Amino acid sequence: MKILKHIFFVSFFAITFFCFSQNNAEIKFENYSSEVFSYRRGLSQNSIQCIMQDSDGFMWIGTWDGLNRFDGYNFKIYRPDYINPEGKISNETVTSIAEDKNGNLWIGTDHGLNMFDKKNNEFTSFHYNFYNKNGLPADSIKHLLFDKSGLLWIATNNGLCSYDIEEKIFKTYYFISKNEATIPSNSVKRLFIDDNNFMWIGTNSGIAVMDLNTKSIKRIKNSNHNVKSIIQVDENIWVGTSSGLRFYNSNTLENVDLQSDFHFFDNSDITCLLLDMKNRVWIGSSDKGLNVYNIKTKKHSYINNKFNSRYGLSSNSIQSLYMSKFGEIWVGTFNGLNMFSDYSFKFPHYRIIGPHYDYKKNVVSAFHVLKNGNLLVGTSGGIVSFNTVDKSIHDFSPENFDDVQVRAINILENGDVWVGTVNKGLYLLDENGRMKKCFKTQNTPGLISNTIWDIKFDKKGFLWLAMEGGVSKMDLKTHKFNNWQFLGREEKDHISGSFIRNLCIDKNGIVWLATFNGLNRLDPATGKIFVFHHDKRNPNSLPNDRILSVFESSDGYLWIASFGGGLSRYDRKTATFTNFNVKNGLPDNVIYDIIEDDKGFLWLTSNVGLIKFNPLTSTFIKYDVNDGIQSSEFNLGAAYILPNGEIAVGGMNGFNLFNPNKIVTNKYVPKIVIPEFKIFGEALNRSIQDGDTVILKPGNNFFSISFSALDFANPSKNNYAYILSNYDKDWIKVDASKRIAEYTDVTPGTYKFTVKGANSDGLWNNEGISFTIIVKPRFYKTWFFKFSLIFLSMVTVFILIRVRIKKIRKKSEVDKKMLKVEKEKFDLEQRALRLQMNPHFIFNSLNSIQSYIISNETESAVNYLAKFSQLMRLILSTSREKYISLSQEILLLKYYIDMENMRFKNKFNYEIRVEGVIDTDKIGIPPMIIQPHVENAIIHGLLNKKNGNCNLFVQFWKQETHILCVIEDNGIGRDKAKEIKQNNGLLQKPQGIAITKERLDILNKDIKNKTTVEIIDLKDENDNPSGTRVRLIIPFIDL
Repeated sequence: MKILKHIFFVSFFAITFFCFSQNNAEIKFENYSSEVFSYRRGLSQNSIQCIMQDSDGFMWIGTWDGLNRFDGYNFKIYRPDYINPEGKISNETVTSIAEDKNGNLWIGTDHGLNMFDKKNNEFTSFHYNFYNKNGLPADSIKHLLFDKSGLLWIATNNGLCSYDIEEKIFKTYYFISKNEATIPSNSVKRLFIDDNNFMWIGTNSGIAVMDLNTKSIKRIKNSNHNVKSIIQVDENIWVGTSSGLRFYNSNTLENVDLQSDFHFFDNSDITCLLLDMKNRVWIGSSDKGLNVYNIKTKKHSYINNKFNSRYGLSSNSIQSLYMSKFGEIWVGTFNGLNMFSDYSFKFPHYRIIGPHYDYKKNVVSAFHVLKNGNLLVGTSGGIVSFNTVDKSIHDFSPENFDDVQVRAINILENGDVWVGTVNKGLYLLDENGRMKKCFKTQNTPGLISNTIWDIKFDKKGFLWLAMEGGVSKMDLKTHKFNNWQFLGREEKDHISGSFIRNLCIDKNGIVWLATFNGLNRLDPATGKIFVFHHDKRNPNSLPNDRILSVFESSDGYLWIASFGGGLSRYDRKTATFTNFNVKNGLPDNVIYDIIEDDKGFLWLTSNVGLIKFNPLTSTFIKYDVNDGIQSSEFNLGAAYILPNGEIAVGGMNGFNLFNPNKIVTNKYVPKIVIPEFKIFGEALNRSIQDGDTVILKPGNNFFSISFSALDFANPSKNNYAYILSNYDKDWIKVDASKRIAEYTDVTPGTYKFTVKGANSDGLWNNEGISFTIIVKPRFYKTWFFKFSLIFLSMVTVFILIRVRIKKIRKKSEVDKKMLKVEKEKFDLEQRALRLQMNPHFIFNSLNSIQSYIISNETESAVNYLAKFSQLMRLILSTSREKYISLSQEILLLKYYIDMENMRFKNKFNYEIRVEGVIDTDKIGIPPMIIQPHVENAIIHGLLNKKNGNCNLFVQFWKQETHILCVIEDNGIGRDKAKEIKQNNGLLQKPQGIAITKERLDILNKDIKNKTTVEIIDLKDENDNPSGTRVRLIIPFIDL
């Protein structure tokens, strides 16, 4: 959110001073800026009691109605909750703030002492208890201070108290009237520790000093004043009281007489004192505003709100002062908070104000330096003279000149001042501002217009005037004019536009004219004019025809400022224009004036502020009102470089005068903090530090993170870059108005958020702040749940198998009297079943499942497990049957082949085909007869094949009493398979085939039609092995 500022500016020595001329015109020299914060900006209340900056860089402000934390953009307010007080601050009136070594804040209020745990966003309160003599002596806390040992000292309205935060012990020091070794009064107001490790104790009745090593107390003689503030300056202790300033030597404790330098404060209520980094003392009073005393020069400067509040303190009643780590001065008043910074005001700003002048006097449109060094400033209400040394201002106008709108000023070597006006003609003044002559169309033959926009002198001594209606060359001796006018249409050797806003005479004497209908080149020697226009077909032409000004730089280039077209550079050697606009970095497309400093940088005035342009790198820096620029809008012609290299620019709110080589740069690297972390729009009730971890519950995957660079000089110009690793593809760069990173529907996982920031001058904190965010998945999406589900399924399968085997074994004991053939058949079936279910097969299947899980192939694991379960169920349901349907046998083969194909990564292709018209549900065959041959074809035939496709075909034909099953593969053949097995030491005969042969032998004893097996080795045209074909002739029964 862009900060809306109320800014006023002050001088280095005379923060508010006035110089009066004959008309009592006033100017305020402004070399500081002050932001004013009030409840309109989010502050809880305007009466500021105390100010403090913590170790994280946040500013804390105590008011009559709430504690405020400020991050440069927003205030977070803490108030008591009297209905549910647990964990909340005890009172809204905050009087003092201090920080311990652990980063906890201690807050004094009108009703109790509070410790604030910033990490957990929780307050712990301490209160006076009448029955506890070893506790806090009073609830009204006036001041808090930590000594070097970490002991907390508490000034109350009932004595001085110390608190050991480790041992949790209070100790109170009371006033005893006849004991000089006690404090002067129980109403303790202020505490201060000097360089000797003595603590100065200010009360409403004088001062005492405590040796912090021995805890002995000594009262200061003749100090019976109501003490408000204490500081140390060199060896002296300065004491602000309700009746002025007092001074004491820190070594002798004797009074020091410095009153002669501070008569202004006699009998004044001095509420607060501050020694800044520049060895200046800031003195706040209850009714006289601020005084800044320079110790070296012994000069005073004053700041008050006598005039417009935009340019003065928010109140003359000062209640607190604080200096931040970066040197900013924070001023708490009865009506708001003010902040002074050297870095938020780079450009001294001058406003011309006075009781006899309206706003027109402050609208600046022209400059020129007099011989005496004073700067003439042309305004909408005449001319003023600005003393560049003492910053005073005086009128420089003839009588009745206050209504004259000045547009141009130029001065001859003889001191004559030529002034161009709007509708009032051309004036010639002497170097003191007295009228010498007025040229108007009514009394001057040849003068084209009474509105003169620009005045230039050429090397031959002619005066050139840019006017409405044309341009004139004036002979200064004869006052004769040579004119080039606009005739209402564009004609040869005539100017192309009616309004000539600006003219430039280059080093060759060529006159360049800025019109709203193109750029005109006028050769005075020939009088001929050439017009440059925008050509939409030519990107190297002018960007548009609305030209505002022309400038020749020291390297010979011509620069053109246009209205809406930006900036252009004209190369006279190539006759081409190079254009700069908002698309290639120029902050604004409306450029008024162009001037060059002694380093070759161009300074451009625009509608968005002042722009510094580096022609070598084509880079731009924009300065605006937040940097002290008079306003966002400038006036055409109000740009001028002084002989000493200073630059003056003016506009709608006065002018700036600055040295371009002495612009202050903010060199402080800002600390980056996370003010707020929100989940679904609700703030997380804890602070986030660098390296922290935030764990979000399942479903809390919509969150936002706000961040801030704690540089208070000009926070609206800070910049940021952030990234959420494992989510954002690259760094996201934003300005201060977009300091919130929002993330929606973030998938469960671990992320790292990092944000970097730069101060208002582009100095980056590249380390920034980083913390981890863990988004927890829902339970059913966790790996634990998935693994548990699969493991449970596998256990279930094992249990089913074991139960089935136990049943089969139990049944075998009951059928001991069965025929030997039946027993042999049963045993063979059991062995076949166990072979199919042997641990090798099961473990391979389970390993496949585990492999899918580890590879995060959840769908494949579930699919494989389903087929495994179906195969086991089918085998178990048919293992005791003498005959099963052909359709069941085919289904069993399909399940088995699919699993093997999945396990071996789809190494082979297969096809099961039933030829002719066969009702596979009505045909019964012995179970598990075909599967071992299929397994043999896959394991020994196809899997060892290195080249080419691997194919497996299983075909069924129905004959009169038999089913013909052909199993054919294009593998390596039996001989090669045997060789591989021998090389691998696997000489054992396949158990599946052997057991199947035994089953067939037994079955053949019982049935008339025999089951036969024929194995054929296939060869290719070169008589090389090309696979194996197995022919099974199986008798069937009708079901």
